[in-house]
Amino acid sequence: MNLNSINLVSGILCLLSFLLVVSIMFTSMFWFLPGLFVMLLAIIANVLGILKGNKAINITMLILNIVFLVIFSSPLLLA
Repeated sequence: MNLNSINLVSGILCLLSFLLVVSIMFTSMFWFLPGLFVMLLAIIANVLGILKGNKAINITMLILNIVFLVIFSSPLLLA
């Protein structure tokens, strides 16, 4: 398995997106604007990873990041 730097960046940003979603769901911390930028960077890194890196890993992380973005934005949509 070849692990390019874009795959590593995608994985780190996906993990960071997960931690942001958990911090929003279970605490009263408001990270909405910085969290949005991190999630958008994660999605951009996943798309670049699909083009240049391992497609299977980055497609999986792209789907996860989209789910995280929907969960992350649900308090804003319900307010």
